[in-house]
Amino acid sequence: VIKHGIKLPRPINISTCASVLTASIKQDIETAFGSLVFDDYCSNETVARVATDCLKSNGKYLHLCSDLYHVDVVDDYGHKLPSNVEGNVAVTVFKNQVQPLIKYMQGDRATYLGHICECGSPFPCISKIAGREQQMVVDKYGNKLMMLSGVFDDYPNAVLRFQYRTKGKGDIRMLYVPNKEYANWQQECNTVFSYLKSIWGDRLDLSFEEVSQISDDRGKI
Repeated sequence: VIKHGIKLPRPINISTCASVLTASIKQDIETAFGSLVFDDYCSNETVARVATDCLKSNGKYLHLCSDLYHVDVVDDYGHKLPSNVEGNVAVTVFKNQVQPLIKYMQGDRATYLGHICECGSPFPCISKIAGREQQMVVDKYGNKLMMLSGVFDDYPNAVLRFQYRTKGKGDIRMLYVPNKEYANWQQECNTVFSYLKSIWGDRLDLSFEEVSQISDDRGKI
């Protein structure tokens, strides 16, 4: 749409859900439609929104729908974590009278912030979803690390898609499909690779493999 200058009807706003919405994808949607994008946190089990975006969040946090759900952020043993500590999202559903869900582990990672947003909403805040529990890997020392799904956000034209694969503890390979129609793809890919090595240091053995295609996994990054 953007590349070919196609004009689309302009919605009042756009609501997204499902996979983690990266900054570059959000920007592309807003450019294509000329409308603001609000990213919501939903799941099949809870049916409706668990948390929703607002104008003041700048894409950094969401408001919990605490009239419909109680949300805890817990450790791997189900113990509630203090504010500003990332953990597992556990949801208790108030409105389901057929099959109650109590501290249901969504498989998502986030941080409970708790503060009241300057937009004036009374609903407490949670960070944007950092990713899925299944996106975490174990480093050489047995610690969990979240794979960075938005690592190409600053270089959206460098690759067409990418995927992390693990072969064992501390052994990570990134597959990537370069956008060879873009002149700076190689330089920008190398910048990303250097960044990943710098933040993870000797905790992971990182390798990078250029491929011609990567199969879809239900739209996940």
